[in-house]
Amino acid sequence: SAVTASPIGSKVAYGGGWFVAVGGQNNARITRSSDGGKTWSAVSNSLYDANGVTYANGKFVLVGLNTVAYSTDNGATWTTAAKFPNGQWQDVCYGGGKFVAVDSADDEAMYSGDGNVWTEILLPAHDALHGAGWTCIAYGNGRFVAATTGKVAYSDNLTDWTTVYIDHGGDTWRDITFADGKFVVAGALGIAYSTSAESWTWTPIRKLFNLDLQSVAYGAGKFVAVGMGDTNGGGLSETTISLYSTDAQTWETMVMPASKNWSGVVYGDDRFVAVSMQNGGAAYLPDKADLGYTISYLYQYSANNGTSWITVGNATADTQKEITVPDKAEQFMARVRAQDDIGFTSADYVAGENLMVQTMLLWVGVDGVARRGRKMWVGVNGEARPIVHGWVGDENGKARRWF
Repeated sequence: SAVTASPIGSKVAYGGGWFVAVGGQNNARITRSSDGGKTWSAVSNSLYDANGVTYANGKFVLVGLNTVAYSTDNGATWTTAAKFPNGQWQDVCYGGGKFVAVDSADDEAMYSGDGNVWTEILLPAHDALHGAGWTCIAYGNGRFVAATTGKVAYSDNLTDWTTVYIDHGGDTWRDITFADGKFVVAGALGIAYSTSAESWTWTPIRKLFNLDLQSVAYGAGKFVAVGMGDTNGGGLSETTISLYSTDAQTWETMVMPASKNWSGVVYGDDRFVAVSMQNGGAAYLPDKADLGYTISYLYQYSANNGTSWITVGNATADTQKEITVPDKAEQFMARVRAQDDIGFTSADYVAGENLMVQTMLLWVGVDGVARRGRKMWVGVNGEARPIVHGWVGDENGKARRWF
């Protein structure tokens, strides 16, 4: 299972090789980790009442109650911003050359190019059914999207905003991210996604999994969401369940290492790291070097240009395996993929390197007649490179050029 540690954090960000967690039950605390979430250290004199944190341009920026601060040394020391408006600043993101934060108590936001000097702006006014304040914000495809109870608002310039309602029983949206070409927002009742923020597809998470989601992140081809337990609206509780999805629509469960109020999750250093806002604790999904997970290797081939794959072996050690090319196959692809015992599967993976072996067409002589065969290409560091010309010996002992 994943490994717990000692931070108390509401939210967590990753950058510069460090995970930084802020906030929590006692609010004024910052902790950080440089070993993938295994061990954490508290930052001295980190008396910031923080709710949100992000990383961009070599800088961590945190926001909170009448609080804005930044760090340029991976969270070791923090400087209070020189100029910013007071507010219940709940979340912060970076995009379009700006840090942007939203106020959970008023219809306001603020932006800064450097995290030090901030300018206040207005968000769409609240209505009779939805109170003031905005809880989270993200940036993607040239667009900022902020969310709150029952609705989102989007803008391409931070001046003109359009409101879209995603109101399924008054869902309070708690976190939003942009990845894999879509915005994904998670909240008390469910998860919704949109490629543009103009129309949304919703999934009733609380009804399906008894979870009140607090945070969502993306990495390694997966969205991961964490939160608190909620059985039929009977009150929040600690939980050992988190969720993952490849498309932000169909979600499956994962088991956390301990029952906690999981409030933040981020992807970095080839892993997801989650933090708990109450009683301390963190969890991470380990890579293959970490003990406790069973890593297996799937040996597969495709004879139809990758449309379908046939598994010819599965090993729990990183070994070699011969794969026979099917007779008369004009196209052939081979791959090895690593997977663990909680359902995650790597990208194409061979002997510790990200490699893919592909084939294209060549012509060979068969019974005196030229037949279409295979010209081999190998992928190195994500780029396909042709194998040099090959020579084979014919039945008369003469070397003949193969391709």
